[in-house]
Amino acid sequence: MDDAIAPFLTLLGTVAAALLGLLIRKMVRADLLDKETRDVIGVSAVFILTFSSVVLGIVMAQSAARYTERRSQIDQIGSHISIIDQMLRLYEPNNSDLRKELRIATSNIADVLWDENTLTPAEKKKKSDEVMAFYEKIVHMPAESNVKIVLKTNLLESIHEVGRLRQMLLSEAADQSINIMLTGCIFWFFLNFLFYFILAPFNRIAITVLALCSIAVSFFVYIVREHEFMSTGFIQVAKSQITDVLTPLDK
Repeated sequence: MDDAIAPFLTLLGTVAAALLGLLIRKMVRADLLDKETRDVIGVSAVFILTFSSVVLGIVMAQSAARYTERRSQIDQIGSHISIIDQMLRLYEPNNSDLRKELRIATSNIADVLWDENTLTPAEKKKKSDEVMAFYEKIVHMPAESNVKIVLKTNLLESIHEVGRLRQMLLSEAADQSINIMLTGCIFWFFLNFLFYFILAPFNRIAITVLALCSIAVSFFVYIVREHEFMSTGFIQVAKSQITDVLTPLDK
């Protein structure tokens, strides 16, 4: 779902819940909504609203923490790729073929991380195969001296770390726990609006407060969705944080 659609649907859902509450109120007999029933359901609605607010706060905190962690992982990938590039330059100063392949592999890694939802399985496989081909060339590089042995060992360690961080990012992107919690929280807000407009008498101040709450919840939903999708939106992480760390081949 698009980041801008989710908060709009949240706002639309609260309005629909309020209208449904008004409709049900007209259909229910007045004797079924006595004072005791109103008080019990009113307390329940307040509990639901409080609980939903707490859950929404937890969801926002977790979403922000995940965004910060992903951004840190991307920075680490960029750092390791830069180190790999410099070690390749030291390993074979007069041969830039491997450094060229590193740039292709880096572009493929960035494409899979940022465009995972738009790439076809065949395109993903092709990009993964090209990255694996680069790794196999590093594994089979000859190491004739102690210096090259050390460089090759460090190269493989950095490549393994890039692979580990990449897999972590893909696993976190597939994790839907935040979205499930957010959906449940929004559902409880809908129930609260529904109960209020069934039970409470018309009050302009209360309705104004609920309208502002609806807008605030929609804004929070937007912020959570922004944190969840790092490749789009206003707070997106640019793909250039990985691809632009490499120096020109002549340096």
